[in-house]
Amino acid sequence: MSKITILLLLSIFFSCGKDGNDLSNGDNKNPAYSTEISGSLAKGAFITGSTLTFYELNDNLSQTGKSYNTNIVNDFGSFDLSVEEITENYARVVGDGFYWNELTNETTEEKLSLNSISEVKENINVNILTHIEYDRVINLVKNESKSFDEAKTIALSELLSAFGLAPPSDYEKSEEYNFKDGNQASNILLTISAVIQASRTVAEVTSLITKLANDLKDNGDIDDNELKTDIATELYKINFTDVVSNVVNKYKEVNPNLSISSFDNNFFENIFESFQGYLNDQDNDGVQDEIDQCSDTPEGSEVDQNGCSQEQRTYQVEIIIGGDGYIEILDEEYFHYFKKEYDYGASLELEAIAAFGWEFFEWSGGVESLENPYVLNVISDTVINAVFKPKEYELNIMVNGEGTVSVSPDQQSYEFDTEIEITAIPSQGWTFTGWELSDVNNSIQNPITYKVSDNNNITANFSDEFPTNKPNEPTQNEADVISLFGNFYQSGISFDFFEGSTAIFSEITLNENSLIFLDELGYCVLQVNVENNDFSSVKFIQFDYWTPDFDKIAVELNQWGQGYILDKLEINTDKKEWKRVTIEIPGDNINRLNSNFDIVFLGGNINQGVNGKLFLDNIFFY
Repeated sequence: MSKITILLLLSIFFSCGKDGNDLSNGDNKNPAYSTEISGSLAKGAFITGSTLTFYELNDNLSQTGKSYNTNIVNDFGSFDLSVEEITENYARVVGDGFYWNELTNETTEEKLSLNSISEVKENINVNILTHIEYDRVINLVKNESKSFDEAKTIALSELLSAFGLAPPSDYEKSEEYNFKDGNQASNILLTISAVIQASRTVAEVTSLITKLANDLKDNGDIDDNELKTDIATELYKINFTDVVSNVVNKYKEVNPNLSISSFDNNFFENIFESFQGYLNDQDNDGVQDEIDQCSDTPEGSEVDQNGCSQEQRTYQVEIIIGGDGYIEILDEEYFHYFKKEYDYGASLELEAIAAFGWEFFEWSGGVESLENPYVLNVISDTVINAVFKPKEYELNIMVNGEGTVSVSPDQQSYEFDTEIEITAIPSQGWTFTGWELSDVNNSIQNPITYKVSDNNNITANFSDEFPTNKPNEPTQNEADVISLFGNFYQSGISFDFFEGSTAIFSEITLNENSLIFLDELGYCVLQVNVENNDFSSVKFIQFDYWTPDFDKIAVELNQWGQGYILDKLEINTDKKEWKRVTIEIPGDNINRLNSNFDIVFLGGNINQGVNGKLFLDNIFFY
């Protein structure tokens, strides 16, 4: 409810003077009142700082001389106005400023002025409809003896009818229309506002709405065909879907329920149809010359929105490649995507070429075919899927030794490049010693992730010449130990394998335990880097060994050119069992350990160099 304060008239008087207070005929002066008015100023929405002026009008719709000013308070065109001590019931409201263009989604660089004539009430909107009907309302009241209420209803109905529309029954007054409500009235206002704006500048919009107001003023109809042609010519430049999107995005803040579905393009289509007859159309195909891309269409031909018959059009051929492969068209290769336009009736040979491990499956979408190559005759826009799929391959699993292989997932066949997990499971007393996978040998990882290819020969190697368990943990205190290799003590010194050794050296992991593996061992030299360690308290060297081959092994410590620290010591072995050896170092030679030295392991017949396998673990001094 508006806040109206009626000021009690303290005196009623008559005057016969000739000043502005003259009330001849003895009429009583209307009681003065105050009110609060709110609303919006919109072409698109006028921005913050735009001005709005309220002019009081008497019953003859003439200005009384009273006016009130306010500013737009936000970028939605909103205003609030306090009007005090007015006595009349009608007002002219004028807005002026920069506005948001609902088509470009940008603020104008020129100002626009809009009028509204209305009863004084708590909500008054100023918009494109109130401006265009303004002069018509005044003419209906002054020259056709209509009441103000009748004039407002008639003027809006005539204005909308001139655009091929009808007013909704609940919204018969133009000042009730705004964008933000998202109702039928909002739809109508947005449609006519967009039609008036189109691609026009602010100056051109001002000119158009002035001409429309003048033309409608006398009889409520647009009689000027040039004006209709001006409107019709710009219609094709309007993308009404984009306009709606712009409005929803802008006004969502003030009306969270506003959505794309709040608006539809039926009103725009009605206006388009109403003005279609005022377009320039030389070939009579119903498409105006300004947008007619085929100006010589044969009479009677069915045309599209561009004015072209089926035979006159170009058509887009789009090919989407699914899977791994490419297509070849007219000797050109396309690896990811293809889109081009061709004349009606063009013939294209499409060939699908699969990548390694893949095969062509089908053409789908606009074409359903298994033919390859495929000949396409272009008669319409077409989207085609070139579908490739991975080839299917079987695994060829072989086992050397005693054990089995499990595969996850376990299937009869697999698509190319599928990742599977392969696990080698040794039999009792046997050890998994490595894979041979598609020409990649000696992979010891187990389980292993494997990608299916075109060559899936998989061999799991098992041996009974490898340890199946770990040695017992050593018992020395770590503080007393200088470790060279092992899993139990932190390493204190390092070593290098002497390349002149007669052995194949590797560090392997068996049973989750790291080992030195000496294959085809004659002799092996480990060159020890003492670094900053102090061996003065050391008395013993200890190591664990496992061999499937040797009856004897030997060990020695020496410094080349300076003689032995520990003479060659032969050790009788127990095959295929972990054994621990502890050797006392001669006391006179212990200090020599503080300089780099070599540990030499010898296998087989010590003198004749019979070769075999030797596994070492937990090599340390204490």
